[in-house]
Amino acid sequence: MIAGLVGTVAHIERDAIVMNVNGVLYRVYAPLSVVQGEDVVADRRLQLETHLIVREDSLTLYGFLSTSDVEWFRTLLTVNGVGPRVALAMMSRFGADEMAEIVHREDVTLLSTVPGIGRKTASRILLDLRGKVPEPPVGGLSGQVRMQDDDLVEALEGLGYSRMEAVAAASRVELAPSDSLEDRLLAALRELSPAG
Repeated sequence: MIAGLVGTVAHIERDAIVMNVNGVLYRVYAPLSVVQGEDVVADRRLQLETHLIVREDSLTLYGFLSTSDVEWFRTLLTVNGVGPRVALAMMSRFGADEMAEIVHREDVTLLSTVPGIGRKTASRILLDLRGKVPEPPVGGLSGQVRMQDDDLVEALEGLGYSRMEAVAAASRVELAPSDSLEDRLLAALRELSPAG
């Protein structure tokens, strides 16, 4: 099994990185946070932790920047009905800490904001992941959203976004105590933009 790759970025695709490892090009599908990350630049050296999925008609590599992310991916694949594409979509939308928080809060609404996951599927995923996920960091993300971002969610709803979209965007905004509502609103709007 290919556990990882170290090489240079040959080129970047919409949902994958093509890596040159000693003259052999590997297409590695990765979360958007990796594909669009500042570390992923053509001709730059890169190391990825990988998971190889072998099927009758294909060998597909999925790549991540850390061991904890590849372990998350493997955990998601243990859920009945979650394949690599859905798992990757979840990891593109939420980081590992966010996912842990969503699972521990059993936040069906937030999880169902992932493309391809409805409320029923989100409920089943959360049920299957119960007990398989490490505790979220102390102070967790939900506390930040509840304490500081009710006003942000309200502001986004006032601009015409659904509650689901507003909560999802607010959960992804990096918070600092000194950030004004206007700063957080601009950051959330960037999250909601098609390019963001």
